[in-house]
Amino acid sequence: MKVSGLGGRLAVGLGGIPIAIGAIAYGGWLLTVLVAFLAAAATWELGGLGEAKGIRVFHSLSMGGSVLLVCLANTFPSFSAWAPWALGVLGLLLFLSAMVTLRLRTAEERPLLVSALTVLGTLYWGGGFSFAIFLRHYPDWSGWPGAWWLSPGPVLLAFPIAVTWSSDTSAFIFGSLLGRRKLAPSISPKKSVEGAIASLLTSILVGGFMGGVFLALDPDRLMSTFWGGGIGALLAITVQFGDLIESHFKREAGVKDSGRLFPGHGGALDRFDALVFTLPLAYALVAFLGGVQ
Repeated sequence: MKVSGLGGRLAVGLGGIPIAIGAIAYGGWLLTVLVAFLAAAATWELGGLGEAKGIRVFHSLSMGGSVLLVCLANTFPSFSAWAPWALGVLGLLLFLSAMVTLRLRTAEERPLLVSALTVLGTLYWGGGFSFAIFLRHYPDWSGWPGAWWLSPGPVLLAFPIAVTWSSDTSAFIFGSLLGRRKLAPSISPKKSVEGAIASLLTSILVGGFMGGVFLALDPDRLMSTFWGGGIGALLAITVQFGDLIESHFKREAGVKDSGRLFPGHGGALDRFDALVFTLPLAYALVAFLGGVQ
């Protein structure tokens, strides 16, 4: 039986939300393994888009690099400590992929694009998803007097996830029901202006709520309902651009979905196209407000 549309989305959500909540609450290697799996799956799918245009990437190198970046984030749960290692991994990956093209790709098979896309997949997904680990575990909240599962770390990570998910869902529902004016018809014909407005308003409300929760947990920091709503608005705009960027990639490749990992959603690339941008942005904004020290 084929599951599609809103029913498929709800089915995946009902199964995936408890897993996500458990991983966010527990953190550690449980969260790392989940994030690494999703990063590897999305990296594979991004390479698949390239293959649709004749660019045969080295999946093992690209996926392995993504997993390694996420695992390094768990080992060095600070962007400043992780960044030199990540740069080293990307440099090594570029060298290895370029070297392998000497043997396995002819000049007609575009070795430059093969190497570039191999490294891009790792940077895009391994690098972007590493910020989930940074938000959850940095700074160290071990001294927080509250419950271990209800502390600033999990809330920091849940913030962009909740905003991204609610933004995407409201855009889909209200766009389907009320959408009349196309947002970017040449890139994604189904996206509407009405859906984008609903996405923005929903994100402001959810962001304000999450900011209020964070303020209640740690009143000494600058996060508040007001700032939470503002961050929610910026994340909503990023969600729209993230969706459009992925739609643009798929249109170039000539495919409807990047994969079939999630019934009703497509692949990991389809489902988390915006989150790979909102996670780093949320980290930067919270750090700017003093939420991360």
